[in-house]
Amino acid sequence: VYIVTSKNYKQIAYVALVPFIVITLSNFQLENEKAASAINEIKLETTTGDMYSLQQQEEEIIIANFFATWCPPCKAEMPHLQSFAENLPNDAELIGVNLTARDDGERKLKQFIEQYGVTYPILLDVDDTYGDGYGVLSMPTTVILKDGKEVERIVGPVSEETLGKLVKQYEK
Repeated sequence: VYIVTSKNYKQIAYVALVPFIVITLSNFQLENEKAASAINEIKLETTTGDMYSLQQQEEEIIIANFFATWCPPCKAEMPHLQSFAENLPNDAELIGVNLTARDDGERKLKQFIEQYGVTYPILLDVDDTYGDGYGVLSMPTTVILKDGKEVERIVGPVSEETLGKLVKQYEK
């Protein structure tokens, strides 16, 4: 029989708690590694039926804007994104990633694209692989990638001016 006293209570607590913390951190690391793998392999169908692959892009800077059509801040930033897309620097590309699994369907997305005159590629994340992989919790979220690695993240609407400054900041 082992009697717990105030003297050995902390020791027992540490012995019980340390393995739990180690297991939790190990699982967290595995999940992060899976997410990182998914991020490095962005390959999605676009609204035009083409396949988009991050690895095949020649641009040094990719701006990925995660959005949904029902999202008021996403609607507010769309004219800024389209204007930015029309004046992109040579070494940058803007893509929209519609979080299709969290959105209102193909018809709504088509209306959204037409309403805002979107001409840049819109990728369809139908099973939320990349929304989850990038840890997108709120929309819109814009992720700036340089040479395939995340260098900046903006949660909330972004302006054309802000995007321009960020691209200049990360250009070689």
